[in-house]
Amino acid sequence: MATNGTTPNPAHSLLTLPNLLTSVRLILLPPFCFALITAARPEGSTPAWVPVALFALMAISDMFDGLAARRLQLVSRFGALLDAVADKLTLLVSLVLLTTHGVRSIEGAQLTLPLWVLGAALAKDVFVTIGYGVLRQRADDRRVEPDRFGKWCTAIQMILILAMLLWYLHPPVFGQMVTILSWASAGLAIAAMASYGIRGWRRLQTGIARQQQERDT
Repeated sequence: MATNGTTPNPAHSLLTLPNLLTSVRLILLPPFCFALITAARPEGSTPAWVPVALFALMAISDMFDGLAARRLQLVSRFGALLDAVADKLTLLVSLVLLTTHGVRSIEGAQLTLPLWVLGAALAKDVFVTIGYGVLRQRADDRRVEPDRFGKWCTAIQMILILAMLLWYLHPPVFGQMVTILSWASAGLAIAAMASYGIRGWRRLQTGIARQQQERDT
């Protein structure tokens, strides 16, 4: 029951539809990892379509959780954080497994993701994390502002993962797609680091100048 004549804000509740949809990705991640690893083994104990189906379900939940949050006006800081964690875990875990285990075709051929693609993705995330820490510590700047290159990089990485998972259907076609998307993913990761670095440096200088002005006054 609300008190003081106020009504509770549904967005402040943890058990909202958008958060439940986001949680679906976290729940499906372990089965997806198991299916991806076992499908890549020589004996092929798991059909190749299983990790594809699980990844598709996670992608659908990713699409609808944000839509539900906006339509139902249930946008919250916790929901945004949970969504970011689910996205990052899904991407990084998928890229790691596709690099270490790869995928296997019906004929038994195997394709693994180049190590430098994973390296570029990890470098971007580490760079952004360190940059945020520096801004928060040195300039008291806690804003989180996604960059367009970062968004494009994430989108290409998702498509790259899907192309890898679908490679078994038509290796020549999807193999070419994987090559193109790998270079695009690495290039956008580098571009995102440069863009974040330039913007972060400007925000750092502005924040330090503001703090100095506040101390002088």
